[in-house]
Amino acid sequence: MADIKFSIREGMVPGRSVMERFELLAQVGIAGCEITNSTSWEDVEAVKAAAAATGVQPNIWSAQDLAVLQADAGARREAIASCQEALKMAGQVGAVGFILPPLII
Repeated sequence: MADIKFSIREGMVPGRSVMERFELLAQVGIAGCEITNSTSWEDVEAVKAAAAATGVQPNIWSAQDLAVLQADAGARREAIASCQEALKMAGQVGAVGFILPPLII
């Protein structure tokens, strides 16, 4: 029988920093975290450090600009660029990809 591993959204975990949140997740046995709050290039090193220190895997990275289905072509271009950046950041922290709810604007 396979081991079941649980993951949770970062914003649902108490703590003032990525490290505090990941430490709490490790203490309660949560294996992964969807990065939803700390999603800028400035946060990448903190996420990598927290993952290395705790063993909690950042598994999904949330995109910031969600307007991929907007009627405005400029807004769509910005959203696509945001998705590309999210995918790059996901790769930097070892996440499998990014998530984008396309109808939230």
